[in-house]
Amino acid sequence: MTKVINFIKMLIIALAFLSLSCQPQVSCPKCPVCPKCPDCTVEQNRDSHNGRSDNKSHKTETADTDRDPSTHDWFVIHVTDGDTIVVKQSLKFYPDRRETIRLLNINTPERGEPLYKDATEALKMLVRGGDVTLKYKDPEIETRGHYGRLLAYVFSGGKNVNIELVRLGYTTYWTKYGKSRFDKEFITAQREAKKKHLGLWSQKDFIKKQQQGDSAK
Repeated sequence: MTKVINFIKMLIIALAFLSLSCQPQVSCPKCPVCPKCPDCTVEQNRDSHNGRSDNKSHKTETADTDRDPSTHDWFVIHVTDGDTIVVKQSLKFYPDRRETIRLLNINTPERGEPLYKDATEALKMLVRGGDVTLKYKDPEIETRGHYGRLLAYVFSGGKNVNIELVRLGYTTYWTKYGKSRFDKEFITAQREAKKKHLGLWSQKDFIKKQQQGDSAK
């Protein structure tokens, strides 16, 4: 009897094992595939940002140039006489610009008049470095005279050339078309030249003419 019971137990165990082995194998579900990461665009974005920055900077520089031309230096290529020069301006991305400049608030002797050559040589010496800066009657507006010449104050080596010509006595402070925005400096320079009898102030005919003009006022 004991053998029968043991046999039945063995049979039950065998059937149970057989039943388990016949079941389909169970496993964890497969993890979904992660989506592919997009290509990193950090460097690309940084480059494009830098590109936009450069363009913006260039536009700003161009805008400043158009608004205030006097901020850029000019180069003297010819001295016509004591109060007229020809200059050239070179700007990046622009063709060279050439202008004839009539110096404001001065009027040096004309050809054939006394001290004409002296005044012309004096102007050549004052701008001998070549590089000059122009400033206008109105700081933001270019003004032209009757002959289309650009009217300006010429600065060379930090000095106002117009005023220096008055200081040397080759012209008076000329206010026929209005006073200068450097009025006090012009008046001081003329007083110095007159006191030292420089240039025109050493000419008897000129002094007599000035005295007659003063008495007629």
